[in-house]
Amino acid sequence: MRPVFMMHRFLKKRLFIVLILFAAAAAPMGVYRYARHTAVSGLDRIVARVPWIHAVTFGSIHVDIFGEGMGMEDVDVTLAGVTRPVHIDRIVVHSMDRKHPWPVRMQVEFHGIRLSPEHVPDSGALFHQLGYDALTVRLECAYRYDHPGNILSLERLHVDVADAGSVTLSARVGNIDLPELFSGQARGATMVGRLGGMLIRRGDLHYVDASLFGRALQALARSSGVPPHVYRRRLARRIAILMTTDPRSDMGRIGAALSSFLKQPTQLFARVAPNRPTALFWLLWFRDLEKLVDQLGLQVFTAPNPDSS
Repeated sequence: MRPVFMMHRFLKKRLFIVLILFAAAAAPMGVYRYARHTAVSGLDRIVARVPWIHAVTFGSIHVDIFGEGMGMEDVDVTLAGVTRPVHIDRIVVHSMDRKHPWPVRMQVEFHGIRLSPEHVPDSGALFHQLGYDALTVRLECAYRYDHPGNILSLERLHVDVADAGSVTLSARVGNIDLPELFSGQARGATMVGRLGGMLIRRGDLHYVDASLFGRALQALARSSGVPPHVYRRRLARRIAILMTTDPRSDMGRIGAALSSFLKQPTQLFARVAPNRPTALFWLLWFRDLEKLVDQLGLQVFTAPNPDSS
């Protein structure tokens, strides 16, 4: 009997070890499934709250089971009023709040956004006027939103369009209802009122030109019926008239920077830092450019492109 008893104990130990190993192997799978479900549910919730997005499909998805990260590949986004979806090669979510109906913080990248004229029906003709059949875009965005205070801290918004240029924006804006803005609840005049009531606290813009400025200049010249060099000269005169002042003043420095960019489009920097939060609508009442520049604390300057020798 003793050998049989020992064999029974041995088999029980082996079975116990196998069960432990199976549980150890299955646990991460269960956690991953839960994390994936949570991530997809969060994505569905966002899509449901944005009326101009009808559907989002993807070829593959992976999630970070120990964090908020998520990645999707071969993504198709169907927009309202557009039959052909916008294709995105890859979306990388580094972090995203999932505790609120609309994320109060997010850091995300979109790689390989393919845009064609049919995706922007109201502005599709602009593609051809600028000499584009399609555009490939990379977008990065990181923000934090204080919902009780309605303050948006845009840490980084970077848009890079192949064979056009790139723009990077950071800002701090008050009196903005971000969930309402994206949900489509405010439309028409209400939307204009909401945007006009935004309080500008600070902002930085950095534009790097690849070919967009030259293309836009040619399109404007064609619509005016003059050669591009004539149109460029007209713009230079207008800048000179508007900015006729002491070259050492803020207005003078802004005029010099714009004239320099007009002659050789490279990099353009702009910064606003008003002494107190300023409503966007309030700026429309200004007729004195010097006072406007002073109110905003506006600075504009240029620099050579990074790849220029």
